[in-house]
Order: sequence, then C-alpha cells, then structure tokens
Amino acid sequence: MKKTHKRILAVLTAAMLLVSCSQFSILAAAVDHTHAYHVETVVAPGYQFGGYTVYRCSCGDSYMDDYTSPIEQPYCVLTGGKLAPGDSVTVQAVLHNCSGLQDLTLDLLFDMQLLRLTDVQCAAYGVPEFLSDRTLYFSSIDPAAQQATLLLTFAVDADAPTGELTVSASGCGVSSLAADNGEEIFLTTVQNAVLTVYRPFVMAVNAPEEPLFAGDTVRLTVDLSENTGVAGMSLALHYDPDVLTLTAVGKCGMFNSGSTVMSGTITAMPYRILWDDAAAHGNHTENGTILELTFTVNDTAEPGSTQVYVTFDAPDVLDTDLNPVELTTSGAQLSIVDHICGDADGDRELDLTDVVLISRYLAQGWNVEIDTDSSDVDGDGAVTLKDAVLIRRYLAGGWGVVLV
Repeated sequence: MKKTHKRILAVLTAAMLLVSCSQFSILAAAVDHTHAYHVETVVAPGYQFGGYTVYRCSCGDSYMDDYTSPIEQPYCVLTGGKLAPGDSVTVQAVLHNCSGLQDLTLDLLFDMQLLRLTDVQCAAYGVPEFLSDRTLYFSSIDPAAQQATLLLTFAVDADAPTGELTVSASGCGVSSLAADNGEEIFLTTVQNAVLTVYRPFVMAVNAPEEPLFAGDTVRLTVDLSENTGVAGMSLALHYDPDVLTLTAVGKCGMFNSGSTVMSGTITAMPYRILWDDAAAHGNHTENGTILELTFTVNDTAEPGSTQVYVTFDAPDVLDTDLNPVELTTSGAQLSIVDHICGDADGDRELDLTDVVLISRYLAQGWNVEIDTDSSDVDGDGAVTLKDAVLIRRYLAGGWGVVLV
C-alpha cells in the first residue's frame, strides 16, 4: 500500500514539473516575441467624434493612435448694408467648412412682411430650388468647395419704417466626409446681416415746364423735402454753359441762417455753395426752397434739352454731431425750342385760336398770316386741314395725338 502511494506521488510530481516547464517555455517565447504592427483600420473623423487609426500585430495585439479632431461644423457669415424703403439690397452669405457637402437645405430667417427674397446667386452651388419663400435647396454642389458665397437680393417694402432688419440662416445637409456613420451636417450663423433702413431727405432742382426760347430768362429753385435734420452742407451746381448763363443765386429758407459762402465768380463751373449753422443748438429740419437760380438762355442755344443739377460729397452733408446725413438729389430738365408745334399765331401757347387761324388760312380770304413751320404739326411739309384736326384732337385729349 505504501508503495502505491509513493508511486502516485511520484507521477503527480513529475506532471507538475512538466507543466511548470511548459509555462516557462511559453513565457520565455513571449518575452522573445517582437510585435510587427500594421494598419488595420483608419476611421475618418465625423462631426461628433474624431478619427483614429487601429494598428494590429499578427499575434493579435492591437492599439489605437493618430487621433484627429472632429470635423468643424459648417457655419455662415452674413454681411448687411443700408437702403431706403422701396430699394433692393444684396446680402452676402459666406459658408465656411463645406468640403464634401453633397446637398444643403438652407432656411433664411427674416421679416417677410418687410423683406422679399428676389434673387439668389452662388457660383459653387448653382441655382437653388425654392422650397418656400425663404427655404432653398441646393443639389448641384461642388463637393470640393471648402467655401461658398451666396448673393441674396432682397426687396424692401416701400412703407418699411426706419430702423434695423436682421437676416439670419440655418441649414442641414449630407457630407461625403461623414457618409460611413450617416451623420448630417448642421449649418449655423455666427454673424447675422443687419440691414439699416433709412429715409434720405430729398434735394430737387425744380424748373417751369414751359419750353424756353433763345434769350429767355428762367428761374429755378432748389428745394428740400423729407428733411431728416441737417446743420451744414457743401453743394456744387452744374449746367451747360453753352446753353445757359447763370445770372443770379439767391438764398432762401434755412440758408438765411448761419453762414453761406458761394463761388467768388458767377461763371465758376461748377458753382459751389457752402452753408453751415455751427451756432445752432439743433439740426434744421425745415423743408422748402433754399436757393433761387436765375438763368438766361444763350442766343446761340440750339433746340434740345439741357439739365441743371446739384451734386455733393457724402461727408459734406452733416448734422450737428458731424455725422453724414443721407441725401438724394434730382435735377431739372429744360427744353429749348425755336418754335412751339401748333402755335400758329406765335404767342407761345397752343390753344383753340391756333385751330381757327389755320382753318381761316386754308379757307383764304380772311387776310390771315400764320407761322407755317409751327402749323405743320404732322411734318409732311405742308399746312392742311389734317393739321387743324390734329391740333383740335390734341387739345381735346384722349386721342393719342403726338404733334411733331
């Protein structure tokens, strides 16, 4: 019995020694192994998570390295501008971080009661589909474009109040850079477009509507309307000296306050007027005439039209705080003639008397003289009954008659 126990113990001891030797051999082999890693997987960055590379050895060991940051979400920067009610303005929207973008739905946020989107231009994205009055869908996108510029044209309501209007944008789309995990991109605005609506006051040169003859004297006025407040301005008066001669410039209205300096000679071209009321405690807001201009039509003036207008440099129309004031100007159109069409008696008026005189001239025996050039209103080279009828219809109105 004792011999049996000894034999079993010997076998167990030998087995334990064998296992121990095997483990030692495996450990020794592991210590001697050199890892040879290769790139197993490259994970591209997405819009929520970064990218990385998986390296693996033939023995099964692996690790991750070469981490990259998540892709920065696209964003939009919009720039605004200034405009008057009823005008149009182009807003520039620059989209950043757009590489790989396959399509984009863009929602524009603006006051639809005061603004209306009338046109969209984008070289990189092509012509969009209008999903609504303010939602655009771009499908023809160049995926290589890292940046895209949209030109958005808005029309502003003619009754829009003065103040600021804001245009913003948001969007979503699919990018090929994140196609593996199906992530969508979300575009946000980091800078809104601020549109400043202002009402400029108007400076107009006004003239009589009657045509002028060589040698005539005519008086024009320079008038203000919708005056938003002004304390000083520098103006330049322009006209054609071959047609007109400026003979007098008179101050009116608010130009009688403060200080006014004009060109040293009446023939200066352009003729300049500088006015300011530096001593005033506030802006002048009155409307009406500020200048009276007297011109003579030169004896050598040829028939035609000529314009009288004023210009100004933007920084030279100021308020009491020396801030530029928005101002628009309009000129006057003068018509120079050598006769009035249909004026048979030469009194510079077209009336029924001219019709009667032409009729008597044609009937003969009335001892009547007429201006045959003026009486030939159809331009056929002769005075006929047709001319009298045309003048009568012209005076009656509604016949669509044009006298030549």
